[in-house]
Amino acid sequence: MPKNKLVCAEGDPRCDLGSGANDGVCVFSLRLCLNQEDARLPECLPMGIEAIEIDRPLATSADPADMANLAALEQAAAAFGVAIYRNGQVFQSGVVNSSRNVCGEPVQLAVPLRRVLGGRWVAGRKLLQLAAYTTSGQVDADRLALVCRPSTCGNGRRDAGEECDDGNRVDGDSCDRGCRSE
Repeated sequence: MPKNKLVCAEGDPRCDLGSGANDGVCVFSLRLCLNQEDARLPECLPMGIEAIEIDRPLATSADPADMANLAALEQAAAAFGVAIYRNGQVFQSGVVNSSRNVCGEPVQLAVPLRRVLGGRWVAGRKLLQLAAYTTSGQVDADRLALVCRPSTCGNGRRDAGEECDDGNRVDGDSCDRGCRSE
């Protein structure tokens, strides 16, 4: 997982794989990876992974986006063949995976914008947290915050981070839906 935080403006085609601009959600594409060797950390050696637990989103969440993201992450983790834990208990059995430098297929995770009083949209945020359990008893935990910000693209003014702004969020007119020159 990438480190710490990924931020995307809703509708920006560079980071939002959603159905289009103004849909109120950013869809991020991530890959889960196991046993990545890193020359900067020579003391950190790949190990056999026996299980993965997705700690966030919570399995008890009532938020449909959380439940869909949890299912997508658990499915991506299960593709490695390892056990999947929920609340420290085996949710799905598996086998040890000792493969090095392996990454799964991309998984799409949704982060909706939030609507506040007055109908204004504000940034949505989803925290991902997972733990990999090794055969030696070590636990490697990673966290990532996904942030979806409302876009200013399409307001007719070139704002920070925009190459152009032609007053709409339509592709094919020299300024795309993410306010990048075409």
